[in-house]
Amino acid sequence: MSAIPEQVRRRGGFLDGLMGVRRVFIANFLREARSRLGEGRFAYLRLIVTHLALIGIFYFMRRAIGAHSVLPVDLLTSLLVGFFPFLLCRTTMSGASNGLDSNRALLYYPGVRPLDFVFSFAALEGVTIVATCTIILAVNYQFNPVPQLHDPLETLMSLVAAWLLGGGVGLVLMCVQTLRPNLRVLIQVMNRPLLFTSGVMYAASEIPLPLAQLLSWNPIFHTTEMMREGVAASYRSPIYDPMYLLYWIMGSWAVGLAMERYLRRNIRS
Repeated sequence: MSAIPEQVRRRGGFLDGLMGVRRVFIANFLREARSRLGEGRFAYLRLIVTHLALIGIFYFMRRAIGAHSVLPVDLLTSLLVGFFPFLLCRTTMSGASNGLDSNRALLYYPGVRPLDFVFSFAALEGVTIVATCTIILAVNYQFNPVPQLHDPLETLMSLVAAWLLGGGVGLVLMCVQTLRPNLRVLIQVMNRPLLFTSGVMYAASEIPLPLAQLLSWNPIFHTTEMMREGVAASYRSPIYDPMYLLYWIMGSWAVGLAMERYLRRNIRS
């Protein structure tokens, strides 16, 4: 009986490993969705309503003070342009960074790695934010005209960049919090002001240029400005730098994957 060729064995091993990763991802995704949302027919709706309430509060606050949109769209769409990439990045980062806390016991099962929790949380948060913002846009466009996107590809890429940035930074924070638990409180304190320093409720052109340049160190600010440029042809951000954002995404994933490799070898000790 002839032996199985080496190339066929390698291909089968790779496919088996890929299917194993797929099964672990789906299991983690469903488990996390069930633990976060709970039981019931309207469990997922509760999570969406939470994000709707946050956006609604800031919308009525902006409307109460007589704020106007810097973009050629209505106020709600303008506010959503800032909230969409911010929420996508912030919730993905928060979910990924805390993914190992309640799932550490699962690492004793074969094939489960800390990286799997990051992917599961990132997918769950990404689906939730996209669903939330889609609902708001669908309802709002029943009363306001649909704006003509200046660059649909750039608009889409701003959301992809926000999701990748949140996943990469969340992976780094997960490893840091696990290896150095004393830094957990410091990380939480540093995350508090992100809502007010990421250009969510204002554009870079609406604030003094020195302040905008100072806030441009925050990479999330570049994702919101990138989306504004994709939505409106008349808007040009004074601080948006695509290379700076790309360096953050690539750097965070490179550092995060290296730290996850080290964490995987030392997590049990």
